[in-house]
Amino acid sequence: MSLDIGARSSRALGIASALLAAGFGFWVGERGWLPSLGSMATSTAACLLAAAFLGRGPATRALVGGASLALFSIAYLAGSASHTRAFNECVTRGAHVRTALESYRTQHGRFPERLADLGHELPCRCITGGSILEYHRTENGYALAFNDWLIEHAATETEPFLAQK
Repeated sequence: MSLDIGARSSRALGIASALLAAGFGFWVGERGWLPSLGSMATSTAACLLAAAFLGRGPATRALVGGASLALFSIAYLAGSASHTRAFNECVTRGAHVRTALESYRTQHGRFPERLADLGHELPCRCITGGSILEYHRTENGYALAFNDWLIEHAATETEPFLAQK
């Protein structure tokens, strides 16, 4: 499966495909998602493109495809580790955010529109995805939550964080 677009362009497209697969793997892992059929199909397609563009024979294509899939897997695990660290930080420091929200309400007479309005560094941050802590101001208070693929922790202005499946 040789594409007639020039050796340099072929290498560039192959490397870009492998890096795309790795970036996609990191993105999926950092969201706290398990690899789904769609994400696996997308990453496999990127790995096959890398193999097609970089491979010069069946053995080389298999090696490049396998290396690209390994790169996807390593990147997924790194992204997953970032999410796990953020999730664990939410478990240990989520109550501090609730305290900061109450302090804000005491000073301003209302809860903030956004967590960023609290004016200090928030916990639960992933490397590229920002905070996994979700905040919604409600008519009389707020809803605060974070989750992974299995468990959601949710709190309100009157209820502490409770875990639920």
